[in-house]
Amino acid sequence: MKLNPTNVRLLVINGVLLVAVLAITFWPTTATGQPGPGRIRGEYTMVSSKTIMGNADAIYVLDSANRELVAMRWDQGRRSLVGIGYRNLDADTVIAPAR
Repeated sequence: MKLNPTNVRLLVINGVLLVAVLAITFWPTTATGQPGPGRIRGEYTMVSSKTIMGNADAIYVLDSANRELVAMRWDQGRRSLVGIGYRNLDADTVIAPAR
């Protein structure tokens, strides 16, 4: 079977794409866009609750791998989640309790 130039080009392009997909797949999983050391992939838990601010419901998202907690509520006007608060749990455990 003789390969024509078009088929050879397609085989080369597919080979390059396969190498690119494999490189992306096995690339390290730390996020480098964050300040400081890279972040590891998160492990998330979400809990819903009522807030003391009117009739608003909230969700709390805990990233146990990076030890961060984010509280959000649904804004019907914007039709999106709005952040209520953020806590770095590692920083909170370092602070001595005040009396």
